[in-house]
Amino acid sequence: MAGSPDISITVRGVASGEEWCSVRLPPLATVAALRREVAAARAAKPGVGARGFRLLHGATLLREGWTLEAAGLADGAEVGVASVDPLAAWCDGALRWRTVKVPQPTNETGLAVHAIGKDRLFGFPKEAKWSVNQPGGKRAVKQAGVGDFWFTGAEEPSADYMPEGATTDGPHFLGLRRLPLPLPESHTLLSASFDDGILSVMVVAEGYRHVLHNFRLHAADDDLGKAHYEEGWTLEAAGLADGAEVGVASVDPLAAWCDGALRWRTVKVPQPTNETGLAVHAIGKDRLFGFPKEAKWSVSEWVPYEPGYQRAVKQAGVNDFWLIGADEPSADYVPEGATTD
Repeated sequence: MAGSPDISITVRGVASGEEWCSVRLPPLATVAALRREVAAARAAKPGVGARGFRLLHGATLLREGWTLEAAGLADGAEVGVASVDPLAAWCDGALRWRTVKVPQPTNETGLAVHAIGKDRLFGFPKEAKWSVNQPGGKRAVKQAGVGDFWFTGAEEPSADYMPEGATTDGPHFLGLRRLPLPLPESHTLLSASFDDGILSVMVVAEGYRHVLHNFRLHAADDDLGKAHYEEGWTLEAAGLADGAEVGVASVDPLAAWCDGALRWRTVKVPQPTNETGLAVHAIGKDRLFGFPKEAKWSVSEWVPYEPGYQRAVKQAGVNDFWLIGADEPSADYVPEGATTD
C-alpha cells in the first residue's frame, strides 16, 4: 500500500544463526532490493569472498521479483542467508546468456571458469602452456602470461565493455574485460587457482624465480570497470578482531618461502656435480644449506694423453658443506660471475 511505513528485517546466516545485517525497506520493495542490501553487507564482511547465496523465509525460497509483502515479510521478520556455489546461485535468475569469444587461450586448452555473483564469469587458462596450429601444419607453443585473465558479464548495466560483434539490445548488455594481474608483463604463468574470492598464482619472475602471489578479487560493483585485485590481507580483511586467536601450523621451510618474494639467482657450487647433487635445506627465509647427497660419486674427467674423457670417483670431505644466501646485506660473499646489484 502506498505510503506504508518501512518494515525492519533481520538477516541471519542459516547455518550459523549469526546476524548479517538489519534492513529497513518499504513493503512493496522487491526481494531483489533486499538482496542488494544483503550483498552489500556480505561484501563488507571479512572472509566471505565471492560465493553466491539464497534468501529464505522459513522454508520458502524468496524470488527476486516478489515484493516483500507478497513474500510474507512483515515488520520484525527474519530472513535466512544460505551460501551456495556461485554456479548454483545462477539458477535463481533468468539471465540472457550470449556467446563471447575470448582471444586466449585456444579451444585446445580452454579456460578455468568461475562464477562471480549471479551474472559474471571469471576465467583464466587451465594450462600454463598450450600448442596451436600455424600455417603449414606446424605447431607453436604458447605461454600463459599475466594478461590472460578475463571477466565476462551477462547483464551489465552499460555498453562500455561490450565486445566486438555483440548486439546493443539493452537495457542489459554483454560485457567483456581483460583483467591483467598487477605484475610486470615479463612474468609468465606457471599455475593459477581461484577459491572463495582468492586468486593464487605462481609466476616465473626475473632470474627464473618462482614467486607465489595471492590476490583478493573485488568484483561486486555494478561497474565492470571497477573490478580489481588486492594483494595481501589486512588484519581486518582476514577477519581478525580484538581478542582473536590465530593458529600456528609448522611447515617445511622450503614451503614457507612461498610466503615471501625473494629474488633468487643461480649459483654454481663446486662440489658435487649434477650427477649427485646437494641435499638442500632452508635456513630462515632466505638461505639454503647444502651438502652432498652421496658420500661418493663419479665424474667425467678429461685425460690429455688418453682418448677423451674417463670416469673418476670422488669422495665427499669435511669441506663439502655450503651456505647460500639470496638477499645478503653486503657483497662480501658474492660468488664469481654473480651480479652485484
